Amino acid sequence: MAGALLFLTLRSARNALASRIKRLRQPRYAVGFSAGLLYVYAFFIRRGPNRTGRPAFSGFAAFAGEYPDLVVVIVATLLMAIAALAWLLPRSSRATLKFLPAEVQFLFTAPIARRRLVRYKVLRSCVRPLLSAAFLTVVFHPVTLMTAILGFTGIALIVETLSLYLVGVALRRQPGMGATLWLPRVVAACAFAAVAMTVGLNWTSLASARSEGGFATELVRLGTTGIAGAVLSPFRALARLPLAATPMESLALAPVTLLICALAYRWAVSGDISTEDAAISQPAERATVGPAVATDAKRKKTPFELAAEGRPEAAFLWKNSIAASRVFSAKILLRAVPMVLALLVVVSVAARNTGGTRALGAVAMFCVMAAGYAVAFGPQLAQHDLRGDLRHLQTLKAWPLRGAVIVRGEVLAPAVLLSCFAWMFIAGALALSSNLQFAITVSWPDRVSLALAVALLAPGLILVQVVLHNAIALLFPAWVQAPNARGVDVAGQRLVTMAALLLGIAVACVPAALAAGLVGFAIRQALGVLPVVVPAAVVLVVLFIECAVATEALGGLFERTDIGALQP
Repeated sequence: MAGALLFLTLRSARNALASRIKRLRQPRYAVGFSAGLLYVYAFFIRRGPNRTGRPAFSGFAAFAGEYPDLVVVIVATLLMAIAALAWLLPRSSRATLKFLPAEVQFLFTAPIARRRLVRYKVLRSCVRPLLSAAFLTVVFHPVTLMTAILGFTGIALIVETLSLYLVGVALRRQPGMGATLWLPRVVAACAFAAVAMTVGLNWTSLASARSEGGFATELVRLGTTGIAGAVLSPFRALARLPLAATPMESLALAPVTLLICALAYRWAVSGDISTEDAAISQPAERATVGPAVATDAKRKKTPFELAAEGRPEAAFLWKNSIAASRVFSAKILLRAVPMVLALLVVVSVAARNTGGTRALGAVAMFCVMAAGYAVAFGPQLAQHDLRGDLRHLQTLKAWPLRGAVIVRGEVLAPAVLLSCFAWMFIAGALALSSNLQFAITVSWPDRVSLALAVALLAPGLILVQVVLHNAIALLFPAWVQAPNARGVDVAGQRLVTMAALLLGIAVACVPAALAAGLVGFAIRQALGVLPVVVPAAVVLVVLFIECAVATEALGGLFERTDIGALQP
């Protein structure tokens, strides 16, 4: 039976590679693959000198050669943080074992023990980390073939161990297992707090270091002694292997690293029967029964009550808001608040700002950055629109609605959600703006006017980006990738998509800026003052009109989209 599963794994990998090569015959995939190759070559492979005269990407290698112990401590701290946050953050489905419908159909009915099926999926999940290790080895530019082999081996063991550990955590965090999770969560929180408190309590000695060498020596001392040293000891053992300078040193470090990796593998495949049932029966139910079957799960509250009559766009807003609440919920935000506050305290202490006014200034600056992030990058992350619903294109086309109505309804949820986030952070920045230091004196009326202007601009900019993302999804439906999609062609497609997005934003903002400039000039000539709120409102109105016109055009494109254009 092991031979059959090995044959299935190898043949699946061969077919996946052949499928990717075959689809390069299509221009859209060829363009994305070419752009991805150029990006990888320009930023990771090219060895030409940079502006400082040193070989490209030699900075990390030189730093690791000069401060190897410091690099070990830093990498060990990052690994410890990932391992601890896997228990503390909301449960993610990326590390779980996902069985495809074909595997459910043929493997679950075969005479194979469930534990062997779990072991089979765990081993298959180890293939992708090897590719990541190879990519990281190329990025770090090993000087010789031997250093490349040693570096790849060490990085591969680190990534494989981390991947196996995350799989084990995900299996034990399946629904119904909550009663047994309090102990590892307490241990993870204590480990994270021990390292953070060690750095915080000794920050004075770190900040008083007179040179880079003194700072590195002090940080290494904190990471190798005391409670923090005990917590980081297994992670330091993992982090030392890629930095081995000779084969003999690598062989001396290999047994401990292999032991940790073996323990991680044992951890991933040694779940009890209830854990295996959670990993296996759930996808089987989705594949055989379907999502329409009622479950005993607790009914979640909806964002708002959907009326029996009204605009069809409201139904899409209601549906996509429920889907978005699984990622952007109040519970998740409450979990993130302590980490954000701890980060702000560390930043405040690092800057020697112990006063309350400076701490509130750090919070205000965080609100400003969070609002900017919601406007600039939120539309790319919040994909609860056509990017997520194109897989149900056949169902959407069966509804008695115009294509423009469907497109407008789909773009509402991410636009409204991100606008609310932006408004919340803008309001926080305004309330704490008295703790910010400006180059010039800004009165409270001016601060309120600027905040209102930014609050008016945010929804327009967010809606334009969401509409452009959905336009790209309709123009190139095969480019709509899953969030965990990987590959050179996928990276190239995202680069091309980003270039088209920036061009579209620039084109959309030109008419709005011209209209706002004309209105502002007229007000300035008539009254002698320039209220920034009025031009911002003009920009918002123009952007909304442009988006309305764009959704009408995209509606026709939606109606002409062929279901066969989507990848299965």
